[in-house]
Amino acid sequence: MQESKNNKEEENVESSQRHPGNRDVEPEVNGDKKQCRNCFQEIHVSATVCQHCGQGQSFWRRHFGDIATVVSIVMVIVAVAQLIGAFKENVDASKAKETAETAAENANSVLAQVKSDANEIDRLKHTVENQGAMVELVSKQAFKVTNLTEDLSEKNLEMESKLKTLDLTTVKTVEILEDFQLINEFLMTVIEAQNDGRVAYDKLLKWSEDESFKLNRQAWQAWMGISSKHNPIAYRTNRAVPWKEGVDPSKLSLSELKRNYQSQEALSFYKPALIEYIWERQDIPKKDRMEFLVDVIRNDKSLTAVEYAGRFFSQGAGIKLHPLGVKAALKWWEENQDRFEN
Repeated sequence: MQESKNNKEEENVESSQRHPGNRDVEPEVNGDKKQCRNCFQEIHVSATVCQHCGQGQSFWRRHFGDIATVVSIVMVIVAVAQLIGAFKENVDASKAKETAETAAENANSVLAQVKSDANEIDRLKHTVENQGAMVELVSKQAFKVTNLTEDLSEKNLEMESKLKTLDLTTVKTVEILEDFQLINEFLMTVIEAQNDGRVAYDKLLKWSEDESFKLNRQAWQAWMGISSKHNPIAYRTNRAVPWKEGVDPSKLSLSELKRNYQSQEALSFYKPALIEYIWERQDIPKKDRMEFLVDVIRNDKSLTAVEYAGRFFSQGAGIKLHPLGVKAALKWWEENQDRFEN
């Protein structure tokens, strides 16, 4: 029995080798047995389905299964065809709808434009009618306007004549006011210069050199009068410096004396006396004393202080200068200061 079984297996292997993977080859029939087209095992000759692998033995069963499967495939194909047709019809309908909507929008736009044009025509018609009425009204008023224009022209000529007279009066008034302000400024400057004002004195000199200044001649006369006032024959001062109690001025250095001169306590009244004291301090180098005098001449706001510094500067330089000859003194010092030794 074992040999019979082995023989069958060998036959099945040989059959598989004879027909490998070829299920369309007719199976071999051996009595009432035949081989399965799929697994090649023996089944009954009349069997339509293999009891071993469940595979159908006929052409239709092997390739299409049962009739239900075939029907399903056919129905799927029909459904796909219908779907494609419906989709195409739907696309055509959508395009037709869009075309219709576009045509409707264009028609509405044209209709709106026609209505707008009709309204514009009506408006222009009313405008023309109103303008016609306005022209008629203007024509009626033209005569009156002509008469009024003639009257206005006469009045304008009269007004222009009065305005010219008024302009001349105004110009003269402005000139008088400007002259009054100028005279007032000039007088105040003279008074300030006469009261020891260095800035006002320099301002008078500047005016006297300016030919466009209306009062330049008067400025020159005032400047000369003040300059002569500060050039007396005797120039020694009888004023005494009000030193603080307990202070020995002879012990003060030049720096301390300068601070004393620049302090608020050194009023203009006492400046000449302090300048004279510093100049007569022989223990201070002459060049240092000269530099102090030059600083006073250049910067001090008191004409009297400048006058005394100018006198002692001329004495120290060995030259003859006007006490208020600021420019000449400064120029000389710039050119000759190296002659002095500390």
